[in-house]
Amino acid sequence: MNYQKLNVIFGWLTWVIATYVFCSTIEPTASFWDCGEFIASAVKLEVGHPPGAPFFMLIGRVFSIFVSPENAAKMINISSALCSSFTILFLFWTVTALAKKIALLSGELTPAKTMAIIGSGIVGGLAYTFSDSFWFSAVEGEVYAMSSLFTAVVFWSILKWEAAADEPLANRWLVFICYLMGLSIGVHLLNLLAIPAIAFVYYFKKHKVTQKGLLWVLMTAVLILGVIQAGIIPWTIKLAGAFELFFVNKIELPFNSGLYIYVLLLTALFVFLLKHTHKPLKNNAHLIALLLLFFLIPILGNEFLSGGGKFLLTIFFIGVGAFVYWLKKPSPSANTIILCFTVILLGYSSFAMILIRSSANPPMDENNPENAFTLLSYINREQYGDRPLLKGHFFNSPLDNQEPYVDGSPVWFQDKEKGKYIVSDDKKNSIPNYAKEFTSWFPRMYSSDSKHVREYKKWSDFEGKKIRYRAYGSSEVKPIPKPTLLENVTFFVRYQIGWMYFRYFMWNFSGRQNDVQGHGNFMDGNWLSGIDFIDENFAGVTGLGPQSDLPDDLKNNPARNQFYLLPLILGLIGFFFQLSKSKKDMLVVGLLFFFTGIAISIYLNQYPIQPRERDYAYSGSFYAYTIWIGLGVLALFEILRKYIPEILSAGLVTLICLTAVPGIMAKEGWDDHNRSDTYTARDFAKNYLRSCEKNAILFTNGDNDTFPLWYVQEVEEFRTDVRVCNLSLLNTDWYINQMRRKAYDSEPVPFGMPPEKYRQGTRDYVPVIKKIKKSVDIKDAINFISDEKQKALLGSNRRMNYFPTNKFSVSVDSAKVVDNGTVPKHLVSEMEDKVSWSIGKSYILKNDMMIMDLLANNDWERPIYFAITTGNSAYIGLQNHFQLEGLAYRLIPVRKDKCTKCETGFKWGYEGDCVFKDKNQCRAINGVDGQTGILNTEIMFENLINEFTWGGMEAKDLVNYTVQEGDSTESIAEKLGISKLDLVFSNKEIDFNALEAGAALEIKLPHWIYMNENNRRMCMNLRNNFSRLAEALIKEKKKDKAIITLDRCMEVMPEKTVPYNFFMLPVAEAYFRAGDKEKGGLIISQLFNVYEKEINYYLSVNQELYNSISNSRMKQSMSILYRVNELVARNIKGKKKEFKERFDALQQAFAQKEAGKG
Repeated sequence: MNYQKLNVIFGWLTWVIATYVFCSTIEPTASFWDCGEFIASAVKLEVGHPPGAPFFMLIGRVFSIFVSPENAAKMINISSALCSSFTILFLFWTVTALAKKIALLSGELTPAKTMAIIGSGIVGGLAYTFSDSFWFSAVEGEVYAMSSLFTAVVFWSILKWEAAADEPLANRWLVFICYLMGLSIGVHLLNLLAIPAIAFVYYFKKHKVTQKGLLWVLMTAVLILGVIQAGIIPWTIKLAGAFELFFVNKIELPFNSGLYIYVLLLTALFVFLLKHTHKPLKNNAHLIALLLLFFLIPILGNEFLSGGGKFLLTIFFIGVGAFVYWLKKPSPSANTIILCFTVILLGYSSFAMILIRSSANPPMDENNPENAFTLLSYINREQYGDRPLLKGHFFNSPLDNQEPYVDGSPVWFQDKEKGKYIVSDDKKNSIPNYAKEFTSWFPRMYSSDSKHVREYKKWSDFEGKKIRYRAYGSSEVKPIPKPTLLENVTFFVRYQIGWMYFRYFMWNFSGRQNDVQGHGNFMDGNWLSGIDFIDENFAGVTGLGPQSDLPDDLKNNPARNQFYLLPLILGLIGFFFQLSKSKKDMLVVGLLFFFTGIAISIYLNQYPIQPRERDYAYSGSFYAYTIWIGLGVLALFEILRKYIPEILSAGLVTLICLTAVPGIMAKEGWDDHNRSDTYTARDFAKNYLRSCEKNAILFTNGDNDTFPLWYVQEVEEFRTDVRVCNLSLLNTDWYINQMRRKAYDSEPVPFGMPPEKYRQGTRDYVPVIKKIKKSVDIKDAINFISDEKQKALLGSNRRMNYFPTNKFSVSVDSAKVVDNGTVPKHLVSEMEDKVSWSIGKSYILKNDMMIMDLLANNDWERPIYFAITTGNSAYIGLQNHFQLEGLAYRLIPVRKDKCTKCETGFKWGYEGDCVFKDKNQCRAINGVDGQTGILNTEIMFENLINEFTWGGMEAKDLVNYTVQEGDSTESIAEKLGISKLDLVFSNKEIDFNALEAGAALEIKLPHWIYMNENNRRMCMNLRNNFSRLAEALIKEKKKDKAIITLDRCMEVMPEKTVPYNFFMLPVAEAYFRAGDKEKGGLIISQLFNVYEKEINYYLSVNQELYNSISNSRMKQSMSILYRVNELVARNIKGKKKEFKERFDALQQAFAQKEAGKG
């Protein structure tokens, strides 16, 4: 069989393996982060977050259209799996193409060479299949799998062009590549980063290589990349905006007329340019000149484009006209270039779907990009702000004291009443202008967020160079430490390259410590090799410390993957082999590696403390490295064949590399990449909605308490009566408008403020000027800030609406709130006639203003909830009136904490006696804990015990077991490979203390599913809710129900799936208080073991590593052991001495280690 057939057959065989792997491990429903939103946008072609992924949506729609709603997510996940397996197919063919070129250098292909080439392709392809970052993206409904496919296909295509470059129709491959580039814009921009590698392949094939030529082609490649990203993508839309503004505002045509004219003119221009470059005719030239004139009239005749933009466009169109005029004979090169740009625009036209679907006003319509202006803002990702790249400010740069602010681009709004576009926000003095003395080239440390500043200083060893400057608004000249060039570069190298790229690179080709997001400490998220000497001294930032006697959470973390550096080493062998045999091809692969890796890190300019790990952004770089891994097989073959027969050498090398690299990667990575039984994102989202009464309004804040909820409502059509309102988006006028529309079974949110009062640029924030000391009724407060006459002159010389107080109240219709169930019957006696609260801020953002507007207009008609994950900053001071009903707090007119200040101290309630010396005493005596919200035990119990679903972590496997002589609970658990706790709590009906030898048992074991850090963090909230409910039931003297609650907690979140941590302490305490000391004792014994081992490990590391452990982490661990010790002393008298001795020994060792800090 010839090479070509073998190459095809084994390529498809590798695809089959990859397809099986990915389809076997996909998540069967939506995942956390953006997946729920992407799936929802694909299923119903709705508009997701900027900059959109319309082509991904179209493909997802095709995959989901023929299945039931509950299976739609699985089908879209399968589409990602297939995109990923096709990526592996093209990677195989890329590796074999490059390997074949090297093999032919030493003569014709032999069977042994063919086998080695095929082996290279298989090892390289499967290494990428089982790489950490790529596998993660392959099994969920996100854009990165499809983006990887585009990168793989275009890189393979340029190699196909290279092989056929001398043939007459070879340039069709270039046109095909450009079309794919255009389509890929509708998925993700990462694919554009292959352009430099593609340019070099073209250069090496068509030109003689010189140093000057290499420089020119690199500059040209970067220019093309810039033209597409900064030219074609935004300016195609920006020109549409110029046409729209001219024809609507100047010519007074209907909305979208300018857009239609623009599309027609643009189409005609490219058609005639293609015709003219193919066969120049005077008529074509005249038509093109006329078209260019038609372009210039609306461009020059509107105020949307800046003067500089108009000038450049004029020069560009004059240049095009001059080229057309002077062209006298056919120009294949010009024709190909124009055709390439044409197909790029054709692929890019998938964004028309965003415009069309937004115009239909679907329920999910982020940014509302229904006209050219909002679409431009959407594509430019303006809602996420900007960050400096080539030149800019630092985190402590003062504003220029002469011109502190400069103007931004005005925001155009479609005023349907006037039938024209108006400026809703002129953006005058809206952009900070930093003092030039405190700006620099290549600024890396720019965020002024206090958390980021602290990390900047840590990573850069910041001292700064002091420059005396009078800051804006100050009369004094003070020294300000400006980061030095060395500090700036140090942060870039250590954090942005070392931590945010190299660490991810090593995850994929060396190993990974765990799945806990790390921020530079030696315990979380570092790379690992599995070789103790390397890990202890070189892994992470300063080494990872002793790798023996690790704490259970480090040792047993499913994402602890050890590859023993084998993929890294094989890739380095392949790199140096290609360098020695084919420098040109090495440079091409190297450019792909660089531009999809380090160049991204430079461009992103990431600040520290990222919300999540970002390894998925660098998958293209890891793709390039697996090419070298594949070539490493050929390199070893070339070495080994000198000593043993060729055919044996090829087979042996392939087998060894296959086992040592993809084999180990698959074994180590399977458990933490297999999501086949994981339904947590979907079920937790449903639990949020189950926590709400009918027709409720639920406020959320982050991605993970919003996107999964959108998914279950939009796709699975679950609880569509609840209106999910994201507080981050509520800062925008378009989102407020969407909330005012009916969506499925949910009525409009009853905001009262008219749209012109909250339009962008209007009341984006409202200052608080405390002119009134007492509380103001919220309706009066909203009316006050809505009154255009009630404005104050502020320091920026702007007149703004303001709140005259920070104290507010909402009146309560007592009959209504009792009748509609807002106030439960047992709390009627504690109900207040008004809800009063204060806001501790100097200004109120638009989202908080709209919550207040809702309170002013809702009149207690619809239940209002806040997700428990929104955080205190989102509650605007209302949390004292919250009632916990599951995963959401309901706003009710009952106060939890009634401690109020009086003459000599504090009293309980308005009518109570002034008998408490301080607030803490008042709270303690009246049973007020430090957590948010009163508990409605009846609703909570029903939800947690009967209604909530648990995403698969509660599932059990049945095994048959015959009791052996001498068996105990411990021995049975050990034989079955689970903890004693999981055995007991999963089999409450079995008395393990009364077993008879020979008895046949049907034992339930926790069915293991992978719970990553995000899932485990959510489980902490759930465990906390269970323990709070149990405590509340105990106070109500319902101990039986409390034990049922605690048992359910242990059943649905077994230790095997969700390892124990400090949130288990209140669970144990509740067991003791409920009278079940056996179960409480089991938990605290295990907790003590966990934290004892953890502290012993911390104490075993060297002083430098120990000093890097945060005080809060160590003190938390010690305080947990202290509380466990107390619980043992009170409840397990027989073990009091043992636990005290163990605790005292730890305390003594801890004190000695602390003393070493110096």
